[in-house]
Amino acid sequence: MSADAELSSILNRRQQINEALDNGQAVKPTFKVVNIYTEFHEFSRKEIKDYQATFSKGHLCANVWYTVSHLRQHGSHRGCWA
Repeated sequence: MSADAELSSILNRRQQINEALDNGQAVKPTFKVVNIYTEFHEFSRKEIKDYQATFSKGHLCANVWYTVSHLRQHGSHRGCWA
């Protein structure tokens, strides 16, 4: 699936959800199972495991949203990025 088609399907789904909620209908969530190793084919399994280990060291709560600047700062303290 091309990036344009994928984005279009996501936005269409979001529009359908918004319209259903506006009409008072219940919306059943859908979940997409993603294999992280096939999703990021440009990284080796070892690199992905290293990245996961690095970020799990500082990860305090599962509901934390990181900004790009926070990730850079967090990674630089761990020696990941300059």
